[in-house]
Amino acid sequence: MKAGKKNILIIGPGKVGTSLFRALQENGTYHIYLAGKHSLSSPLSTHIKAEDYIDLSGETTHLQADLLILAVPDNRITEAAQNALKFSHSETIAVHTSGAFDSSRLEEFKKQDLPVAAWHPLQTFTQSFLPKQHWQGITTTFEGSSKALPAIKKLCVHLGCEVLPLSKEQKAALHLAAVITANFIPALFSAGSALLQKQGITWEQAQKLLIPLMRQSLNNIAGNPPGSALSGPLQRGDLETLQKHLAFLKENEPPQLAELYRLMSLLLAEEDKFDVKNRERTREWLSNA
Repeated sequence: MKAGKKNILIIGPGKVGTSLFRALQENGTYHIYLAGKHSLSSPLSTHIKAEDYIDLSGETTHLQADLLILAVPDNRITEAAQNALKFSHSETIAVHTSGAFDSSRLEEFKKQDLPVAAWHPLQTFTQSFLPKQHWQGITTTFEGSSKALPAIKKLCVHLGCEVLPLSKEQKAALHLAAVITANFIPALFSAGSALLQKQGITWEQAQKLLIPLMRQSLNNIAGNPPGSALSGPLQRGDLETLQKHLAFLKENEPPQLAELYRLMSLLLAEEDKFDVKNRERTREWLSNA
């Protein structure tokens, strides 16, 4: 990349794109621009100056980006890459922020001999324009051309996050692992709190009762070997309680919740690293319940 203050163009005014825009704007190291398919209007206009926004449906701009960041939905990466070529020059680096797809989605740039990468923040973005603190201390993954890595490392220094280079295979495995460990937590909490609400316990009370347990489980995982984090009736080999739980679920709840309880319990019982008492007997019962 050429010397001087770099032009960074973020395409996609969604939660990731706007939060990245805000974080880099606050840093002041780069010229930051945000582009979207619609004209600048509220609520975008309350956070972005008109000169920093590019309406992709309007007149063509002469901006040339040193770093192009495609923060668009996964099914729009290829289309966005094709449309973003006009913002590139001979030293442009192009990246997308998808966790599910690798850098091959940026084939249009590779055809121009430009370095490409998939750069994915391992973080949840629940709102637009989250502050820079939302990036600090997190890990971002990098898969792609080694020529793009120095620019991304420098970007992460300013954001306060780390970069973990991965192969295509490692990236795919990590994204799946992240979905299993992070995205399913809300589903488990929702199922547990729904059980309580049917018994007259409010949502707010359910939060106070269950969230500390969830936090402690995460703390146990973080500070100890994985096998020692397990507690409860399964760990004790308390088959009577497991049978009682499963019977209640089958009688009172949707069948998929009972099956989830059985399969998750079986998964734990089959993992040797977990200290499950009466393992063989418990595993046999769960396999046939």
